[in-house]
Amino acid sequence: MFSVASNSMQSDASQTLEGTPSVSQSVDDNKQETNETQKVVKEPIATGSASVVAQEACEKWRIRGNQAYANGLLSKAEEYYIRGINSIPSNETSGSCMRALMLCYSNRAATRMSLGRMREALSDCMAAAAIDPSFLRAQVRAAKISLVVIDNLRRYEEVIQFCEQTLDLAERNTVSCSADGQSKNVNNSEQVKCYPRLWRWRLISKSNFYLGKLEEALDLLKKHEQVEPIVDRYGKKSLDSASSFARIVRELLRLKAAGNEAFQAGRYSEAVEHYTSALSCNSESRSFAAVCFCNRAAAYQALGQITDAIADCSLAIALDASYPKAISRRATLHEMIRDYGQAANDLRRLISLLEKQIQENPPGVSGKLTSISSDLNRARIRFSHVEDEARKDIPLDMYLILGIESSSSAADVKKAYRKAALRHHPDKASQLLVRTDNVDDALWRELADEVHRDADRLFKMIGEAYTILSDPSKV
Repeated sequence: MFSVASNSMQSDASQTLEGTPSVSQSVDDNKQETNETQKVVKEPIATGSASVVAQEACEKWRIRGNQAYANGLLSKAEEYYIRGINSIPSNETSGSCMRALMLCYSNRAATRMSLGRMREALSDCMAAAAIDPSFLRAQVRAAKISLVVIDNLRRYEEVIQFCEQTLDLAERNTVSCSADGQSKNVNNSEQVKCYPRLWRWRLISKSNFYLGKLEEALDLLKKHEQVEPIVDRYGKKSLDSASSFARIVRELLRLKAAGNEAFQAGRYSEAVEHYTSALSCNSESRSFAAVCFCNRAAAYQALGQITDAIADCSLAIALDASYPKAISRRATLHEMIRDYGQAANDLRRLISLLEKQIQENPPGVSGKLTSISSDLNRARIRFSHVEDEARKDIPLDMYLILGIESSSSAADVKKAYRKAALRHHPDKASQLLVRTDNVDDALWRELADEVHRDADRLFKMIGEAYTILSDPSKV
């Protein structure tokens, strides 16, 4: 089954808080932070300095926020963290106050994630990371939130561009922070530089994955795997997670390549099996799934299973509306069964898409523009031909729709109909899309409606073919 969104990018129901002994994750670090806090609270204020007063106030509200969070009182926890943040004056620069402020921002981010307010949570993560760029937990949390946000907005190219443009600056800032002595757990600059690099690589690879660019995603994951593990539990967890993700990407690429190889060798049934396996393994990348559906449609077409091929093209188009090859292939399939009206609709859609791509591509990309222009010219010629054929009112090729020969018996017709009707029932087609919790309602309805609408039209066509072929007077 194929999911319309990645549930691995959902915010965790119980985000890890800094300085919360009752939370099971990161217990050792939290104990250390809590003990330090308690020590500060219990000791009398010797200096009476404003910095110490501000730090103690911030720690007090943070601890109360942690307790409220642990009890499930998220709104109250957020209120306490806000008070903690407001306890630190804007002109404060002492290291102890900055660390307390950083932890409050980070914990408020976790709370806002649990409340579903991702943009505000991301802002808090950035504030925490700005105070200490080597604080990995804030950066990892920011990466997770970013993936949730971009998955909803589907603006992966912008995320890739942002990560690439900010990497050098983030590494310089991190090393500078280490040199100033604000990061106590850092041993050398190369190790520190891993922090911003790792999560950016992970974010770019995930974005490429969602765009269907699995080769590019794997290239970055290989770099991720080559980096020496950062000596803390979060760095190791990040590397382990990247390795697991890389295994999935490698397997998907292997299955797709095996399908392509089988297709080129004329082993079409084997190609169908490989593409089907790839679709079964992938539940996140819509673009990659669209390619697999389109490739499987080509294999079905070669096997003479035109109805199956049309269904796969429709799924590919529903998953990636800007996929010209799937639209063009479905137009060809509609021509094969002499459904020139639907073929004309597909070609009209293809022409509109290609015209839009020409407008969006800069003139400097001459090779790509030339290719798109060539495709557009061919689509216009095809459209003119299909329109001419549509005016002739030629009946559909009912035998090809059911995948049988014109010499087939009545029993063969009935058997083929039952098989096709069962395979392409609209309700069954909709089950190929599995909704996850963080998918936008409007997007889900749009996808589900399009899949059901296309399947319903195909199902009725199958029924019409059976009605005609089972009646000798109509054949």
